[in-house]
Amino acid sequence: MLDPFKLYAMRGTEEWPPAIQAYVKSLTVWESHCLEPFVAFLQDLVDGNNVVGEAILEGGIKDYLLHLYVSNFFDPLVKEDSGDFHRTSTLYAACNSLLFILSHTQNGLRSIRGHLFHILWSNHPALPFTPLTNNRLDQRPGIWSSMSKDHVLWRIRSIIEMVDDWHRPYEQELLMDIAVDVLEFSGSEDMGPEIYNRALRALHHFLTAGNNFSQKTILRYMVLGNTEYLFKIIPRMIARISQLVTMNTSGWDTFFLPWPQFVPVNESFFASNAILQIIDSFIGAAQNHQSFLAVLLEANLLGLLRPFLQQELQGIWSMTYHDGDNLLRYDASDFELLATLRKHGLRTLFPSISDNPHIDLRRNILGRAVNILLRRESDIDEIVIMQNEEREINQ
Repeated sequence: MLDPFKLYAMRGTEEWPPAIQAYVKSLTVWESHCLEPFVAFLQDLVDGNNVVGEAILEGGIKDYLLHLYVSNFFDPLVKEDSGDFHRTSTLYAACNSLLFILSHTQNGLRSIRGHLFHILWSNHPALPFTPLTNNRLDQRPGIWSSMSKDHVLWRIRSIIEMVDDWHRPYEQELLMDIAVDVLEFSGSEDMGPEIYNRALRALHHFLTAGNNFSQKTILRYMVLGNTEYLFKIIPRMIARISQLVTMNTSGWDTFFLPWPQFVPVNESFFASNAILQIIDSFIGAAQNHQSFLAVLLEANLLGLLRPFLQQELQGIWSMTYHDGDNLLRYDASDFELLATLRKHGLRTLFPSISDNPHIDLRRNILGRAVNILLRRESDIDEIVIMQNEEREINQ
């Protein structure tokens, strides 16, 4: 009855069902979260009664707690500030108290550990089922891949909502969870275009709208994470971003159109600069981490930069349509462009313009990327040799 997914789907209707109306009327005016009294009621039921606790565990409470987690404990029964940190933290604390009691017995602990939500749940010193941080981070990608599309989309939405809440105290572990999740969704092999494009949108939002600490955390995870894992997901992310440059590929609207609706965005600025802002974050992370730069070069970041360089050098200020497949490998035009840049420098080649902060932003990002790439000329040449060898074998 009080499942956040179902209650959210009912929002906007003329009135709640009678049972929900009765519950809302029973709430006192000082309740900080409408679902907290329900969780507190369950806590009173199970406190000191192991039989009732086991019955509740087998009666769907674990799925309920999973839904609360992926929706970031938002309040579905209020119209304004449903994701306010004070509201969400109140419900989260109540859930932790309930879980502390339920996990107090061997049967209860075994039941909780048998459900996937215990891997996702944020670590808490009083909860014996939450695994060590490194184990949690390693296991999260596999957990999400086994869940429904609705669960994943709710998680992406809640990530964007958390980033927008500037009053939230960012904990390192919470931010690492977000980093793992948004990169997994963006680079997933089998979650589908809507999920990975919305995840790329969340990644952009996290890198540009989050505070400095949150940005450093996600970049730190990218450069210090499992290199073998990064070599799998980063090339997929670059390939998908390359497809978005065309703005005519399947699902491009799930990246460029506003979502969720409560997030304000300058659509013109976003369409022109969002992809470059993601690239700039990647380049910044790779500047002092050679292993991550090698990942980006292998993923053909240079090919992704090419259309943006070309449009700036030609004096074209709007997004240019390119065939995404042409961006996935280095080719002759990449190296003609690099040769020109090495000889003359980037700034001297740009057409002169009157003051325009949008164009200045793009040119600064491109200049920074080119400077880093030109310093790794030998790496680029090595990748070209490898690609030529692959092409000869395939022929």
